[in-house]
Amino acid sequence: MTYLTVDSRSGVNAKMHPPYLQLLSSFSFVALAAGELNLLTYATGGLGQVLGSTFGLPGANATFDYVVVGGGTAGLTIATRLASDPSVSVAVIEAGGFYEVDNGNRSVVPGYSSYFTGADPKNYQPLIDWGFVTEPQEGALQRRFHYARGKTLGGSSARNYMIYHRPTVGAMQKWADEVGDQSYTWDNILPFFKKSCNFTSFNKALYNATISQDPSAFDPQGGPLHTSFSNYADGFGSWAQKGFTGVGMELQDGLNSGILNGTSFSTLTIDPRNGYRSSSESSFLQAALQNGTAPMIYKNSLATRLLLDSNNTATRVTVTTAGPYGIPAVNYTLSARKEVIVSAGTFQSPQLLMVSGIGPKEQLERNNIEVKKDLPGVGQNMWDHVLFGISRRVNVLTASASANSAVVAARLAEQFRTNGSGPLAAFGAGIYGWEDLPQPYRSALSNHSVRELDSFPTDWPELEWLPISSFLGYRENALIADPKDGYNYATINPGIIAPLSRGNISINSSEMSTHPIINPNWLTSTTDQELAIQGFKRAREIWKVLEHAGLTVDDGEEYFPGNNVTEDKDILNFIQRSMMTIYHAAGTCKMGKAADKMAVLDSHARVRGVSNLRVVDASSFPILPPGHPQSVIYALAEKIAADILGLDATIGEGYGLGGYFRDQGMVNLKKSSGGSGGSGEEESMGMALSSLRTTVVLMLAMAVSAVSMGVWYKKACDSLRNCPLTLTHPSETQALNGFGPKICERLEQRLKQHCEENGLPMPKRKSRKRVSGALDEATLDMTPTKKPRKSKKPYVPQLRSGAYALILGLSSIDDSECVSRQQLIELAQPHCDASFTATKDTTTFYTAWNSMKTLVDKDLVKETSRPQRRYALTDEGWEVAGKLKKVGKGILDDDDTAHGRNRTAPPSRDPSLDLGDGGEVALRPISGNQSRRSRPTTASYSNHQTTRESNIHGQRLGGAVADKYGTLPSSKPSRPVGKNLDAAPLASKGLDRSHATIDADVPLAARLQAEENNLPGTTTNDLDFIELLSSSPPRASVPAVQRERSARADFDRASTQRDPELLPEPPSRPQVATFVPPTFQPIYLHPGAFTVELILDNREIRSREDRGYIEKELISKGIRPTVRALPLGDFFWVAKCTNLEFLPRHGEEGTEIALDYIIERKRLDDLISSIKDGRFHEQKFRLRRSGVKNVVYLLEDIAISQETRTKYYDAVQSAIASTQVVNGYFMKRTRGIDDTIRYLTRMTRTLKEMYESKPLTVFPSSILSPSTYLPLLAHQAASQSDQSHNITYTSFASLASKTDNRTLRDVFLQML
Repeated sequence: MTYLTVDSRSGVNAKMHPPYLQLLSSFSFVALAAGELNLLTYATGGLGQVLGSTFGLPGANATFDYVVVGGGTAGLTIATRLASDPSVSVAVIEAGGFYEVDNGNRSVVPGYSSYFTGADPKNYQPLIDWGFVTEPQEGALQRRFHYARGKTLGGSSARNYMIYHRPTVGAMQKWADEVGDQSYTWDNILPFFKKSCNFTSFNKALYNATISQDPSAFDPQGGPLHTSFSNYADGFGSWAQKGFTGVGMELQDGLNSGILNGTSFSTLTIDPRNGYRSSSESSFLQAALQNGTAPMIYKNSLATRLLLDSNNTATRVTVTTAGPYGIPAVNYTLSARKEVIVSAGTFQSPQLLMVSGIGPKEQLERNNIEVKKDLPGVGQNMWDHVLFGISRRVNVLTASASANSAVVAARLAEQFRTNGSGPLAAFGAGIYGWEDLPQPYRSALSNHSVRELDSFPTDWPELEWLPISSFLGYRENALIADPKDGYNYATINPGIIAPLSRGNISINSSEMSTHPIINPNWLTSTTDQELAIQGFKRAREIWKVLEHAGLTVDDGEEYFPGNNVTEDKDILNFIQRSMMTIYHAAGTCKMGKAADKMAVLDSHARVRGVSNLRVVDASSFPILPPGHPQSVIYALAEKIAADILGLDATIGEGYGLGGYFRDQGMVNLKKSSGGSGGSGEEESMGMALSSLRTTVVLMLAMAVSAVSMGVWYKKACDSLRNCPLTLTHPSETQALNGFGPKICERLEQRLKQHCEENGLPMPKRKSRKRVSGALDEATLDMTPTKKPRKSKKPYVPQLRSGAYALILGLSSIDDSECVSRQQLIELAQPHCDASFTATKDTTTFYTAWNSMKTLVDKDLVKETSRPQRRYALTDEGWEVAGKLKKVGKGILDDDDTAHGRNRTAPPSRDPSLDLGDGGEVALRPISGNQSRRSRPTTASYSNHQTTRESNIHGQRLGGAVADKYGTLPSSKPSRPVGKNLDAAPLASKGLDRSHATIDADVPLAARLQAEENNLPGTTTNDLDFIELLSSSPPRASVPAVQRERSARADFDRASTQRDPELLPEPPSRPQVATFVPPTFQPIYLHPGAFTVELILDNREIRSREDRGYIEKELISKGIRPTVRALPLGDFFWVAKCTNLEFLPRHGEEGTEIALDYIIERKRLDDLISSIKDGRFHEQKFRLRRSGVKNVVYLLEDIAISQETRTKYYDAVQSAIASTQVVNGYFMKRTRGIDDTIRYLTRMTRTLKEMYESKPLTVFPSSILSPSTYLPLLAHQAASQSDQSHNITYTSFASLASKTDNRTLRDVFLQML
């Protein structure tokens, strides 16, 4: 019963797809998988395949064609491929069981992958791990390490971190050259990589980062292993991508096309349907169990020895199966008619060879083992990768959150259980970086180390960057590593993937039950040590980029190991204390040429000097390719399986054609030994065609076509086999899954050929593609019907949600108004249950303000970001706001009462408006403190200018209730179309407006003309006209004479007659408007409230290989610059507030004030090129427009050819002169970059003395616009010359933007 129950477990796992099943770790879940083969079908009298026949009986000798030792990554892959031909019998010997049962969720859920993988020798789980412990490691301060290896069906594919990527082209070429077999080159082995994988692309909605994957790297027919991206986008991953690109790594289009150098998100072996791990057990074995082609599994059984006959031919394997709780083991023998395939892993494959008499003679004799074949390379050549890292506190959610809170951990578990998403659906940040050690770090390596590293192929990276969203510490035990101090931690790990250290495996016993001696020899090579030290320094550079970007929350204090670890000897000591393997041990039974005495295998994985014996796993590798070897192991197993069967890589799932059709009970065919098709198989198929139904005819015709094409369309055949209808023509198959026009065309040609050869009539294509059969009375149209287009549902925000409150808040302001974030929060907060500024709890970073992104994306809110982000409703937003008010008026009234905002009456209706049918608005006399508000419905209303009736705190506009938070004015949407009408002048002219109406369909100018004709003697000052400037930005202040002239222009276009009294002739000469500064309250920063800091543009570098030189030199001189992209200039100084909340309290963004000093650095060659292409003049134009008073041009000398210097001498001198004389900028020449750095140091110290001792006056961003900024500066400088006048850095960046706020004049100037 034990085997039957476990088998039932294996039968259901392959189809655990949405709706997601409860995660379980016991046998009880069998009952949940209704419809699958399980015990319940037998208990209720159901019939089906007896699954227990798939598991071998311990103690009974048995014979098979192939015996595979080890049911791991390679073992199950090659075993299931071989067993897919039912004429072949295969047995698999595996020491473990099903990890889903033995380790439960901890092996299935990706987020739990780090369980039982620590360096502590006690950190292992005996049901799924061997508990291997290394020898004391010289390169790691004599530490002994637990080396996690999978003792379970699936092997280490059930224990790894699921990273799936492929090696480089150069690495596979090196492999091919090492073994003397060009079938291992990238182009030749790529089909075997593709064969295993069923790829699912990423969900674009999840990732807030650049993510891509070349789709041609995968085959749609591949499988059954799932490769995909996680159902959760780790927040630290997006930041890590910024860090990698910030130090020069290029974005790659995935990591599966033979290129690694750069950075990209990696594919993972995760089933995207449910978020579970996809291992060789859950993919290959489960698929075989479902198809009825699984090998015979001997689980919980240990292969103890390989038996060779007198000809050194492997014929048998001795096996022991131990019972639990001291029950004596049973011993038996499994015999192999054809071959024994060892897939026991890098440690136990050489061990099994050695205890069987195959290996180094001295070592075998030392353990009293009879030498069958002296192979000195067995157990040698062990490659491995190691990593170490730096941890810091960050402001994104990491694994620390669940470590700090059991509530959070439970919530994340529930999220994964519900829909297979959330942080538990991923392990790590998901993104990885690859590079050769760059300068200046490379120059610190010894010449010997450089030569050794240069021996690797040019596309072989030396470092891998592995960001992890957790704290790892000394990596003893992942469960207890986190400091649990309330902070979120993340780690950036450099990995050594071009190692020169080599380890070995040996034995001290003739029994497999005794663990082998594992000696990886990590970091014993001086090259590895030097590379590790410089990689550590490079990691700090990446963290520095992330610190400047705002990720860290530790004020520059590195948490682990700490800023005090700076000397090379201290760095190496830290690395040796904290390093850990990446579990990539390989190469201990390496392939090689016949002349290589250390080669154990030939290129077909056959053991040299022994017949019928192969080793197929990571131990077979001649080299360890860069990165993670999982994909290479699958590809190697696929290749060797195809080699054994004589099949081509492109034959889909690897099923033999004859075996497949015999399995369907259709025809008994003998499989061609060639595996790529043959005349014998085609003839057998042809003979059977005449006696089969049309459905089977089509299947066999397609099979013959597939054989001739070298392609096996299994998906198409499966869907055709399961189709309950009889098809009359191949064209009808296009309605089935897996069929396309090309397949149908091939089928038709093959069927036509068959009919001609056998004298049968060719079925005719029907005009309408219908099928008939068992359901003839219900003839079905097989033509795919076009699905009706789904109407887009309108967006309806939830009551009292963030989006709901933001819309209502914006609807309470004037149509032409834009408000800042702080003002909008004050308007919206009364309508929202959640806070716009505080998070719900410490485990999340979302506030109600996050709804703004949704509103902007849905085009309900328009966002202007110059010079400060401001918000207003779009036309669609006004419509939604109107519907919310109309539908929810009663709800809103009750809601306000419930929330303590009792109102004695509904919002008063504007007395000036009388809304009638047809959208007409009746105008009535209004007082001076009332406004006229209506909803414009034509394009004439889309852009207009009004003045504010509310103060900066967002009081209600017009005649509605003056509430600080903007209580709803009415149940119908209202938008202002003009300014206040003062009733007094109208009354003085005898005007009665009580019955006047405005027709929304009448153009504005025509209506104004009609009013003009009804108002004799009225001047333009009596009316408040709308300025129709559809392409111009709102102006801070428009002089009265300009408004009058604009209004006159409207009248001129609308009428053919002019009233001289009403509209006098315009002046013959244009009038110049005098700038009238707006009234505002400046922001004052007192001495001590800020510090002067230097900002360095991140594009300013010494050279391409030395990007951080300027920053490092400035730091060494006591100046710590902030590195970021500047909108203008190369060096800029700001005043940074010591109180980070000071500016936000005044409605401003950021923490920095722009100062009046900026430097543009120009190397001589750059100056020449910028003069040639016009950038030099364009930069000066932008500098002038920025308003910065003190501009310094640093002209840096650089060696250029005498010819170039002479040719452009006049141009350079002219540029220097014009810069000084015309622009008034200070020009300084420096002798080189070091002279420039010294100048920056002196300048920074001088500015600190100048600014930090006096107060700063800051203009509020609300009064700034591109058209008013410079006049305002000039006015304030003239009227208050004793004060400095500054703006926030955010406003400066917006106003100085290279692309935004450009007028047509700016564009023309730039073109010129």
